[in-house]
Amino acid sequence: MVKQIVRRSRVGRDAIMNVYLGGRGTGRAVHPEDRRTMLNALRHIWIDGVLERSIYRRTVLELGLEDRPDMVDNPWDVHLEEPDHTPVPLERGVTPGHVLRTRRSLLIVGAPGAGKSTMLLQLLRELLDEAEDETKPIPVVFHLGSWQGETSLRQWLVDGLTATPYSVPPDVARLWVEERRILPLLDGLDEVALEHRVACARAIDAFHAEDGLLPVVVCSRVAEYATLGFKLGFKSALHVQPLTRSQVDGYLDRFGAPLAGMREALGADPTLWELLQTPFLLGIAVRAYEGLPAEEISLEHGPLPDRRTRLIDAFVDRTLRGRPGRSQLDRRQVVRWLAYTARALGVRLETVFHIEMVTRSWLPLGKMTLVTAATTLPLVALTGTLCYLLTEMVFDRSQAISFTTVVAVLAGVGGLVSEHELKGPVGGGRAEQLVSTLREMLAIASGLATVSALGGGVIGAFAAGIAHAPIRSSDLMVVGDYAVRGAFFLALVAILLVFADPVLATRREFHEFPPGKALSLESRLGLDLTLAIGVPAALIFGILNGGPGALAGGLLGVCAGYLCVGRRLVGYWCTRVLLASDGLLPLRYLRFLDLAVSRMLLIQIGGGHRFYHRLLLEYFAGLDLEDVPDGYRQGGLPVADMTPEVVLSNAQTSKDHRLVLKQLRYAGNHVPVEEFAPAAFEAARKMIPEPDDDGNRKADQSLVDIVVSAHRLVFNSGHLDLSPAAAFEVAEFLYSLTSAKEAHIRRWWKTAEEFYRLAIDSEHPIYAPAAKKNLERGPSPTALRLPDVAPYQGHGPPFFY
Repeated sequence: MVKQIVRRSRVGRDAIMNVYLGGRGTGRAVHPEDRRTMLNALRHIWIDGVLERSIYRRTVLELGLEDRPDMVDNPWDVHLEEPDHTPVPLERGVTPGHVLRTRRSLLIVGAPGAGKSTMLLQLLRELLDEAEDETKPIPVVFHLGSWQGETSLRQWLVDGLTATPYSVPPDVARLWVEERRILPLLDGLDEVALEHRVACARAIDAFHAEDGLLPVVVCSRVAEYATLGFKLGFKSALHVQPLTRSQVDGYLDRFGAPLAGMREALGADPTLWELLQTPFLLGIAVRAYEGLPAEEISLEHGPLPDRRTRLIDAFVDRTLRGRPGRSQLDRRQVVRWLAYTARALGVRLETVFHIEMVTRSWLPLGKMTLVTAATTLPLVALTGTLCYLLTEMVFDRSQAISFTTVVAVLAGVGGLVSEHELKGPVGGGRAEQLVSTLREMLAIASGLATVSALGGGVIGAFAAGIAHAPIRSSDLMVVGDYAVRGAFFLALVAILLVFADPVLATRREFHEFPPGKALSLESRLGLDLTLAIGVPAALIFGILNGGPGALAGGLLGVCAGYLCVGRRLVGYWCTRVLLASDGLLPLRYLRFLDLAVSRMLLIQIGGGHRFYHRLLLEYFAGLDLEDVPDGYRQGGLPVADMTPEVVLSNAQTSKDHRLVLKQLRYAGNHVPVEEFAPAAFEAARKMIPEPDDDGNRKADQSLVDIVVSAHRLVFNSGHLDLSPAAAFEVAEFLYSLTSAKEAHIRRWWKTAEEFYRLAIDSEHPIYAPAAKKNLERGPSPTALRLPDVAPYQGHGPPFFY
């Protein structure tokens, strides 16, 4: 029997509802109730929770659609001598649902903010009505932004169904996908990381080719789709047309008196039309100015970005003010909270926020020190006390004092320099979490403690030899005593280190859980570890040494729970409390995020939240807050300019290669390829180390990985000249490293071979023949003859050897 768990968060007079599915595990048959619960979940999550709250839900129905057969590789075209690929506007009243029913596969493209995702949700609503017939597949929205380079779309769909917000039992999800009971609605192909986008599109194409009778829909920005380098093998493509002035006029007229002031303002200042080119901007303009007289609608003259900022400011002010009868909010407070949340995303160059992201780096230096002290002092006290009790049990009190001092100092230093950021929780049920954690801890601790004990024994014996040289037969007991002490000390330190930072392979990402769930899972794991280790240890040590032994065993469990989980949770909550006391964040963060969703400022995506539109993220991240404590002006999270063009420009000047790679990844998802590829190629070339006096280049594996990733971004941008140039360049760089005596040479050559073949496949007149010639020579350090001319016209000479 499937359980339906409905979580309601009441914010003012709004109820945000998330529906999760849960089962009893694997191996059970699919119950008809599963389908009904899933359909209800889809309506609650996407129709009631998103579409009905859409900023421009009333405008998207009037958008023009153009049939674009030239944008897909329709397999039926091979049967036509002269297929007609002329774009044709769809007749009025024809919806994407009509097209999907007749052609079975559909690509929806359009400009940023054109309403593609909202159109997809309208299609979902139409398909959900049809799915009341149990012979029809269940339409499910999947966000492609979570694609991480998987090779099979089928398995990715199963993973998406089992993750938040659907949480379908794995056996049910697998059965639904395998038996074609799921109709995938794939949103955001353009939001797939640039290095994975082509692979993702090819996986979609392969999935559709395997079963062309199963309907599938993909949404993407038109510019990003055009740079893929190939066309999806779909039977139809629709291009969402930009709003025309007549469409906007007709839309405003139908509102009547509430938008009379806006129509009057547009008549007095025709330049305002520039702001209403997309449904998103039109929607927030209507929301901001509905019911206002013309004299209160003033965006002043100036550059378009500045006027757009003032429009967003008016929208935020109006949406926070609320309607009569709705709870009124403190605008300055809410804006400050949203701005600090947006700054966190700006620092990380990400778009989806999880409340587990809060770290002490959000604080000024002084308060960051307080958090560090709050986590380190318990660490020192617990490990020091444990070491004292154990040492006194095994040796004597005099030895206990010296050992405790050393361990306490090491724990203090470790607490100051160690990582404090929360990590993703361990997957599985409660028992499975505990068992897998203990198993992996034991596997690491057994080997590390053994090696440490042997090393400590050798060090102890060596120290005894120095202290009592020359060693006589009567001193052998002393040497053995020193060896035992050294082995005990280093083994104890090794065990504490395993507790402090276990490498858990079963950890999962925050987005796989409902909002805030990871915090409760980590808290539960810490408690379970404390009991699972502390109770048996207390019983065993209590039998061996009475009360002190039982206390030492219990402390061992407490140390395990605190080192593994507790210290990070303490740091997290201390940071949250300090930020709330300074007015930078709300104390009830999740409730606030739900409130922002209800006011159309945020949208919930799986286990996280993102701003309703990238323009809102840029607006809040760039706000310079005035009413904040002085410490946050010099410390804490800085103002972040997340304009993609600015981020791309920063990538060309930054010296931090890892930061440059993040900047390129972010910009690559938003900047047109004609602008992105040259700038990214220039930044990628700067990462390559200069040769030394002997003409050799030296690079460690981490730098090589960054250089390869940056060039792969350029290649995947689909630029006609720079994509093959980037492939050839990085292949040459990797080839130059094969002359060194490094352990990674085989891997480097394999990657170089891959990029040589990519350059060959591009059929570029310069790089393809050069790559073919150099590939045939194999991984040798012989000098290569390279093309004399390169199409790249950036700064500096082309990168050739």
